[in-house]
Amino acid sequence: MRAIKIHITFFLTILASAPLLAQLTPFAIINDSDGYTNIRYGKNKKIVDKLHSNQVFAIRSIVDDDGWQDWFWIDYPDYAQRKKPFERFVNKTKDGMIHKSRMKALPDLPQWKKSLEDSTLVCTRGLDRITIRYGKFIKKNHTYQKVGQDLIVKIDGSEPWGIDGVLHDNTTEIKSITIEINKQKYELPQEAIKNMLRPTPF
Repeated sequence: MRAIKIHITFFLTILASAPLLAQLTPFAIINDSDGYTNIRYGKNKKIVDKLHSNQVFAIRSIVDDDGWQDWFWIDYPDYAQRKKPFERFVNKTKDGMIHKSRMKALPDLPQWKKSLEDSTLVCTRGLDRITIRYGKFIKKNHTYQKVGQDLIVKIDGSEPWGIDGVLHDNTTEIKSITIEINKQKYELPQEAIKNMLRPTPF
Protein backbone atom coordinates (compact mmCIF):
# COMPACT_ATOMS: atom_id res chain seq x y z
CA MET A 1 0.00 0.00 0.00
CA ARG A 2 2.87 2.41 0.76
CA ALA A 3 4.27 2.02 -2.75
CA ILE A 4 1.01 2.82 -4.47
CA LYS A 5 0.57 5.98 -2.37
CA ILE A 6 4.01 7.21 -3.36
CA HIS A 7 3.38 6.69 -7.05
CA ILE A 8 -0.03 8.31 -6.95
CA THR A 9 1.93 11.31 -5.66
CA PHE A 10 4.03 11.18 -8.83
CA PHE A 11 0.84 10.86 -10.86
CA LEU A 12 -0.25 14.13 -9.30
CA THR A 13 3.08 15.59 -10.36
CA ILE A 14 2.27 14.75 -13.98
CA LEU A 15 -1.14 16.39 -13.82
CA ALA A 16 -0.39 19.32 -11.52
CA SER A 17 3.09 20.59 -12.32
CA ALA A 18 2.24 22.44 -15.53
CA PRO A 19 3.66 25.99 -15.32
CA LEU A 20 0.29 27.77 -15.20
CA LEU A 21 -1.22 25.51 -12.54
CA ALA A 22 1.95 25.58 -10.46
CA GLN A 23 1.78 29.36 -10.66
CA LEU A 24 -1.78 29.41 -9.38
CA THR A 25 -1.52 26.69 -6.72
CA PRO A 26 1.95 25.49 -5.67
CA PHE A 27 1.73 21.85 -4.60
CA ALA A 28 4.29 20.02 -2.50
CA ILE A 29 4.81 16.83 -0.52
CA ILE A 30 5.99 16.19 3.02
CA ASN A 31 9.71 15.42 2.88
CA ASP A 32 10.80 14.50 6.42
CA SER A 33 13.34 11.92 7.60
CA ASP A 34 11.12 11.26 10.63
CA GLY A 35 8.41 9.96 8.32
CA TYR A 36 5.94 12.69 9.30
CA THR A 37 5.69 16.42 9.97
CA ASN A 38 3.66 18.20 12.64
CA ILE A 39 1.12 20.80 11.55
CA ARG A 40 1.11 23.81 13.86
CA TYR A 41 -1.27 26.67 14.55
CA GLY A 42 -1.42 29.92 16.51
CA LYS A 43 1.11 32.14 18.25
CA ASN A 44 2.21 29.31 20.55
CA LYS A 45 2.87 26.97 17.60
CA LYS A 46 0.53 24.35 19.00
CA ILE A 47 0.67 20.97 17.25
CA VAL A 48 -2.79 20.36 15.81
CA ASP A 49 -2.21 17.58 13.28
CA LYS A 50 0.43 15.70 11.29
CA LEU A 51 1.07 14.72 7.69
CA HIS A 52 3.19 11.75 6.65
CA SER A 53 5.99 11.62 4.11
CA ASN A 54 4.87 11.88 0.47
CA GLN A 55 1.40 13.23 1.33
CA VAL A 56 0.41 16.07 -1.01
CA PHE A 57 -0.71 19.52 0.12
CA ALA A 58 -1.15 23.02 -1.31
CA ILE A 59 1.07 25.93 -0.28
CA ARG A 60 -1.16 28.92 0.37
CA SER A 61 1.30 31.64 1.45
CA ILE A 62 4.27 32.55 3.60
CA VAL A 63 3.46 33.07 7.30
CA ASP A 64 4.08 36.76 7.98
CA ASP A 65 3.76 36.73 11.80
CA ASP A 66 6.78 37.52 13.96
CA GLY A 67 8.76 34.42 14.91
CA TRP A 68 7.55 32.40 11.94
CA GLN A 69 10.43 32.93 9.53
CA ASP A 70 10.57 30.26 6.78
CA TRP A 71 7.13 28.88 7.72
CA PHE A 72 4.26 28.44 5.27
CA TRP A 73 0.50 28.30 5.48
CA ILE A 74 -0.75 25.11 3.82
CA ASP A 75 -4.10 23.54 2.93
CA TYR A 76 -4.42 19.77 3.05
CA PRO A 77 -7.13 17.09 2.90
CA ASP A 78 -9.09 16.45 6.09
CA TYR A 79 -8.47 12.71 6.18
CA ALA A 80 -10.85 12.27 9.11
CA GLN A 81 -13.70 12.94 6.67
CA ARG A 82 -12.60 10.26 4.24
CA LYS A 83 -15.37 7.74 3.62
CA LYS A 84 -13.81 5.71 0.81
CA PRO A 85 -10.32 4.82 -0.47
CA PHE A 86 -10.45 7.36 -3.34
CA GLU A 87 -11.83 10.59 -1.94
CA ARG A 88 -12.13 13.99 -3.59
CA PHE A 89 -11.69 16.41 -0.76
CA VAL A 90 -13.95 19.15 -2.06
CA ASN A 91 -14.77 21.42 0.89
CA LYS A 92 -13.07 18.86 3.15
CA THR A 93 -9.75 20.57 3.82
CA LYS A 94 -7.83 21.86 6.83
CA ASP A 95 -5.06 24.42 7.19
CA GLY A 96 -2.01 24.97 9.32
CA MET A 97 1.68 25.85 9.21
CA ILE A 98 4.84 23.86 8.48
CA HIS A 99 8.50 24.78 8.08
CA LYS A 100 9.91 24.99 4.57
CA SER A 101 12.58 22.40 5.41
CA ARG A 102 9.85 19.75 5.68
CA MET A 103 8.42 20.21 2.20
CA LYS A 104 9.44 19.53 -1.38
CA ALA A 105 7.66 21.12 -4.34
CA LEU A 106 6.23 18.68 -6.87
CA PRO A 107 8.21 20.17 -9.81
CA ASP A 108 11.40 19.48 -7.83
CA LEU A 109 10.71 15.75 -7.61
CA PRO A 110 12.25 13.28 -10.10
CA GLN A 111 10.35 13.73 -13.34
CA TRP A 112 8.81 11.00 -15.47
CA LYS A 113 9.31 10.64 -19.20
CA LYS A 114 6.06 11.35 -21.01
CA SER A 115 4.81 10.36 -24.44
CA LEU A 116 1.41 10.89 -26.02
CA GLU A 117 0.06 8.62 -28.75
CA ASP A 118 -3.49 7.92 -29.92
CA SER A 119 -5.11 9.72 -26.97
CA THR A 120 -3.01 7.77 -24.48
CA LEU A 121 -0.42 9.39 -22.21
CA VAL A 122 2.30 6.99 -21.07
CA CYS A 123 4.61 8.09 -18.26
CA THR A 124 7.65 5.99 -17.39
CA ARG A 125 10.47 6.06 -14.88
CA GLY A 126 12.67 3.00 -14.98
CA LEU A 127 10.39 -0.05 -15.05
CA ASP A 128 7.44 1.83 -13.55
CA ARG A 129 4.65 3.08 -15.79
CA ILE A 130 1.49 5.17 -15.59
CA THR A 131 -0.96 4.93 -18.50
CA ILE A 132 -3.72 7.52 -18.82
CA ARG A 133 -6.27 6.99 -21.59
CA TYR A 134 -8.38 9.89 -22.87
CA GLY A 135 -11.51 10.05 -24.98
CA LYS A 136 -14.40 12.23 -26.03
CA PHE A 137 -17.00 13.07 -23.41
CA ILE A 138 -20.42 12.08 -24.84
CA LYS A 139 -22.79 14.76 -23.55
CA LYS A 140 -26.04 12.92 -24.34
CA ASN A 141 -25.08 9.99 -22.12
CA HIS A 142 -25.19 12.06 -18.92
CA THR A 143 -27.55 14.01 -16.70
CA TYR A 144 -26.88 17.58 -15.53
CA GLN A 145 -27.65 19.89 -12.67
CA LYS A 146 -27.39 23.56 -13.59
CA VAL A 147 -27.50 26.97 -11.98
CA GLY A 148 -29.49 29.31 -14.20
CA GLN A 149 -29.68 28.31 -17.85
CA ASP A 150 -26.13 27.26 -18.61
CA LEU A 151 -23.79 26.83 -15.63
CA ILE A 152 -23.26 23.12 -14.96
CA VAL A 153 -22.57 22.33 -11.31
CA LYS A 154 -23.05 18.55 -11.32
CA ILE A 155 -22.84 15.75 -13.87
CA ASP A 156 -24.53 12.48 -12.95
CA GLY A 157 -24.82 13.78 -9.39
CA SER A 158 -21.12 14.62 -8.93
CA GLU A 159 -19.10 17.81 -9.27
CA PRO A 160 -17.21 18.03 -12.59
CA TRP A 161 -13.55 18.99 -12.73
CA GLY A 162 -11.89 21.04 -15.47
CA ILE A 163 -14.79 22.74 -17.26
CA ASP A 164 -15.70 25.81 -15.12
CA GLY A 165 -19.38 25.02 -15.61
CA VAL A 166 -19.36 24.93 -19.42
CA LEU A 167 -19.26 21.88 -21.71
CA HIS A 168 -18.11 22.11 -25.32
CA ASP A 169 -18.66 19.64 -28.14
CA ASN A 170 -14.96 18.72 -28.14
CA THR A 171 -14.70 18.17 -24.37
CA THR A 172 -12.53 15.18 -23.46
CA GLU A 173 -12.40 13.09 -20.30
CA ILE A 174 -10.06 10.62 -18.63
CA LYS A 175 -11.29 7.12 -19.47
CA SER A 176 -8.86 5.06 -17.40
CA ILE A 177 -5.68 5.24 -15.33
CA THR A 178 -3.39 2.25 -14.86
CA ILE A 179 -0.36 2.29 -12.55
CA GLU A 180 2.32 -0.37 -12.87
CA ILE A 181 4.93 -0.51 -10.11
CA ASN A 182 7.17 -3.25 -8.77
CA LYS A 183 5.72 -5.56 -11.43
CA GLN A 184 2.20 -5.09 -10.04
CA LYS A 185 -0.67 -3.40 -11.86
CA TYR A 186 -3.32 -1.15 -10.29
CA GLU A 187 -6.40 0.10 -12.12
CA LEU A 188 -8.01 3.16 -10.58
CA PRO A 189 -11.77 2.62 -10.11
CA GLN A 190 -14.11 4.58 -12.34
CA GLU A 191 -15.44 6.44 -9.32
CA ALA A 192 -11.97 7.91 -8.77
CA ILE A 193 -11.76 9.42 -12.28
CA LYS A 194 -15.43 10.27 -12.80
CA ASN A 195 -16.00 13.68 -14.43
CA MET A 196 -12.27 14.42 -14.84
CA LEU A 197 -12.73 16.59 -17.91
CA ARG A 198 -10.48 18.50 -20.33
CA PRO A 199 -7.21 17.05 -18.96
CA THR A 200 -3.94 18.59 -20.15
CA PRO A 201 -1.45 15.79 -20.91
CA PHE A 202 1.64 18.06 -20.98
